[in-house]
Amino acid sequence: MADEGVLIFLSYAHDDDLALAASDNEPGFVTFLYQMLQLKLRDLGATRAKIWLDRRRVSDGDQFDDVIDDGLKKAELLVVVMSANWMQRPYCRKELEAFADLHKKSGLANVQERMIVVGKGHVDRLKRPFELQGQEGFLFYARDETNGVSEVTPFFNRGKANDKFYDVRDRLAEFLQKRVDRIASDRCCPRARRLSPRTGGPSMSPSPPAT
Repeated sequence: MADEGVLIFLSYAHDDDLALAASDNEPGFVTFLYQMLQLKLRDLGATRAKIWLDRRRVSDGDQFDDVIDDGLKKAELLVVVMSANWMQRPYCRKELEAFADLHKKSGLANVQERMIVVGKGHVDRLKRPFELQGQEGFLFYARDETNGVSEVTPFFNRGKANDKFYDVRDRLAEFLQKRVDRIASDRCCPRARRLSPRTGGPSMSPSPPAT
């Protein structure tokens, strides 16, 4: 079991993966993030980490139970590409709900430890689903508020990333590597999990750092 991969499910709205320039070779944000994360995880030697990216376009009118795939059922970490688009897509919210429900039924005490926010666009934390409100997440944009006006500068635009994108990518990959290694270790030695002094359950890990 310890040598098996740990599946990371990437939950995203398909409109966040649009190519915004004329070039046919331009990747969208999600595709580029997926490719760059894979490269960095390999660079870190995180061979257990397996990222699942579902390319199917799910209609809001589809029966979710019919289209939920093995990737989500087997996933042990959920990375949410947070944006206004994600918030508006019922199937994205259902992915979050299904992931949480599956792990609660499996007996996992702190499901929120298995969820990581990646900010493509700004969404106020208090407007996110409850499970995602406790972390700032890894933000791939800068936000400046001056005189009551909020301006967001993305680190990825028209198929190109700036240095800040790679800095956040590196921190995200390192964070995922640590979570993956811990999950793999718990598979091997489940009794060695740290216990909370108050509850006797698994202790809560820090949320992803603000970026």
